[in-house]
Amino acid sequence: MAEPCFCRRVYFENTSNKPVVINYTRCSDGYLFRNLFINPGQIAELWYVVGSFSTAFPESSYQMTDADIWPIGCGIPTPTPSPSVTPSVTPSVTPSISISATPSVSPTPSVTPTVSPSATPSVTPSATSSVTPTPSTSPTPSVTPTSSPTPSVTPSSTPPLITGNYFIANSLDGLCYGSPSNFTIFDNDQPVTTGEILYKTSTAVPYTYAELVSSYGGPNLWIAQVADPSDIHEVGEDGSGFAVCSGATICNTPTPTPTLSPSATPSVTASATPSVSATPSTSVTPSVSISSTPSISITPSISVSQTPGASSTPSISISSTPSISISPTPSISITPSISLSPTNSVSISVTPSISISPTISVSPTITPSLTPTPTQAVIPTDPTLEIYYQGGVASSAYFNPVPANGDTFTQWKDSSASAHNANAIGGASTRPEWYSNIQNGLGGVLFNGTSTGLSVNPLTDLASISGETIIVVAKSLNTSSAEQYIQGGEDGNTGLNSVFIRQSGGTYNIAEGGGFAVVAGSPVDTNSHILSVVFSGTGVNDAERLRFRIDGSDQSLAFTSSVGTTTSPLTNYIFLGVSYTSVPSGIEQYFYSGYIFDVLVYSRALTPFELDSVESYLSNKWNIPLV
Repeated sequence: MAEPCFCRRVYFENTSNKPVVINYTRCSDGYLFRNLFINPGQIAELWYVVGSFSTAFPESSYQMTDADIWPIGCGIPTPTPSPSVTPSVTPSVTPSISISATPSVSPTPSVTPTVSPSATPSVTPSATSSVTPTPSTSPTPSVTPTSSPTPSVTPSSTPPLITGNYFIANSLDGLCYGSPSNFTIFDNDQPVTTGEILYKTSTAVPYTYAELVSSYGGPNLWIAQVADPSDIHEVGEDGSGFAVCSGATICNTPTPTPTLSPSATPSVTASATPSVSATPSTSVTPSVSISSTPSISITPSISVSQTPGASSTPSISISSTPSISISPTPSISITPSISLSPTNSVSISVTPSISISPTISVSPTITPSLTPTPTQAVIPTDPTLEIYYQGGVASSAYFNPVPANGDTFTQWKDSSASAHNANAIGGASTRPEWYSNIQNGLGGVLFNGTSTGLSVNPLTDLASISGETIIVVAKSLNTSSAEQYIQGGEDGNTGLNSVFIRQSGGTYNIAEGGGFAVVAGSPVDTNSHILSVVFSGTGVNDAERLRFRIDGSDQSLAFTSSVGTTTSPLTNYIFLGVSYTSVPSGIEQYFYSGYIFDVLVYSRALTPFELDSVESYLSNKWNIPLV
């Protein structure tokens, strides 16, 4: 009788021109996916429990291609043992039993599959229907043909592994402060931890250490999870040549090198330190002339505090420059008597004795520069980072309550130091949902286009400022209707048309500093994009004051009103996924239909280098190519 199949791996392709929604139970851990969106043309690899897959969409809208089943050989009849391996048992004979080590053979129909590839079988004559020993016989089976085999008679259950996205580099500084490469690691419980083998497929095919070194330029390699770049591990090699996750580490903290001003150059006095080396037989008769350069001993104490991952270039200034005036009359010739002891102590007897000991206090001023890098481009402690929402992982650090796949939440927590959390605009029907595995293996926040939205308050830091940067990582599901990604507000239900990112008529609309512009030549689509707005009130014209980028590429803007020098003084709210009319007690409108993955808002205009670094980081994190 064939063993039933429990799990099935398929490639699910959406062949229609609109999203297909599916439900299934994941085989590896029994997790139930509800209302999982598969976009047009998207191919998803699914490991699901047989019988759990369902969808309301017709079969003509998708295609499923079988890849694997589990247990291996399920649905195939169990082979019948040949007569040559049937033991012949008599009261005085020990039967010879040949057992095949093929995992699909089970000596008894009641064997339950276990994950035990090294298990030694326990065989009794009563398990074979053709053997009829007498009651007085207790045969002891011997296993042939090998001398001491330990065959596994139970199928090995190998649940499908979960994909994860990682950075990799051939130096620790390259991983932390350079531009590391991306690659995929499969694991049963992401992320990988110390001692685990690095697998390159969901069927547990491991990377070899040699192939990773060849691909990424070893001999030493470091990895970090894209979703958490601070979780850094070195890559090691086990006895079989496979790549393994080795010890955890952290980014090196750059050590500042103080630069002393020319006025602080010390001169050595006749008082020697123990580091002076002299030959005892040497007779020294120096002629010492006391000039106006005092003996200055400077040992600056520098304390640098910086955020791990930030590259700090301290600027040190020494404010203490003593002015010492010494009358050079007379010129004194000194003939010291020097005696050296084994302790390297130098004693100098001088007649007359002139001692100049000015006290100099050096207080360097250190101004760290917040320099972003691709792996740590977003610095949460930056005081101008007003909002940083991360939607990739369902965690208590990001959401309240922590949502499971398809669940709603009441608050999207701010990862910046500003604590500007976003809350649902009303009751249960207004709460967005969180879904896993939407983009690059990470999750996203879904706004339904009819009732869901978030508001942020109070937010007075964005009022009357001369610079602002807004970055939204999003994926629209409806490109034709007017929908709001983000909008500034005057209060809880009054919108401001002076700041927003909106789509309307198949294109993007941008407003900031009182100015309004339509993006020309880049229509809205259903792909994931990095949308960046940079407002700088110091620009000399509209094009310099307001810029809009899609995936790192500057867009051409058609301005319908002039851009001012500051933001609106009324701004004290931010709305996500919804817009309000600009009258008191405004009406909700322009509900957004789609995913928002990350949101960043700065109360200053990022420099071109900073903007490139942040966009590069988001590109690596979400696997969205920059143009």
